[in-house]
Amino acid sequence: MVLARAAETNRAGRHLLRTRFRWGGFGNPAPGIWVSTRTDRVGEVEQVLREAGVHEEAQIFRSEYLAGGDLPTLVRQAWDLDEVAREHEAFVSAFTAPPSADPIVRVSTLVHTWRQILLIDPALPAELLPPGWIGLRAAELFHRQHAEWEPAATREWERISRQPR
Repeated sequence: MVLARAAETNRAGRHLLRTRFRWGGFGNPAPGIWVSTRTDRVGEVEQVLREAGVHEEAQIFRSEYLAGGDLPTLVRQAWDLDEVAREHEAFVSAFTAPPSADPIVRVSTLVHTWRQILLIDPALPAELLPPGWIGLRAAELFHRQHAEWEPAATREWERISRQPR
């Protein structure tokens, strides 16, 4: 959990906090409060706080929910899961369609698109996700397609990168 607010006069800092934390998968349940399930990003958080000019006033915590209001309600306040679901749906649609004939393009596009989704997906535990969460199906599709397509891409890369003798 990160407590960080940029002054109204620090528009660039406010924008930076909002965009970089969102792209880091952070939720924002209330003004100045940012939450994430990823506890390995302290270095990234500190960098964002420095760039926004609020590092000295901010606090970073490793926290645990103990009691209180309904957690699914907090999740909905913190993250736009509908938007994340739309990204997963677009991924499923794109990668169940006929793929590119070029194996390197197939794998590169698959991995690049998946990495973009991982940036905004909060990686919540299953009990906090809506029933039938599309992200689980999208993850299965990614792993299945990657396992199927990667060997051909590797062979093609090895073929085109050989030095002529």
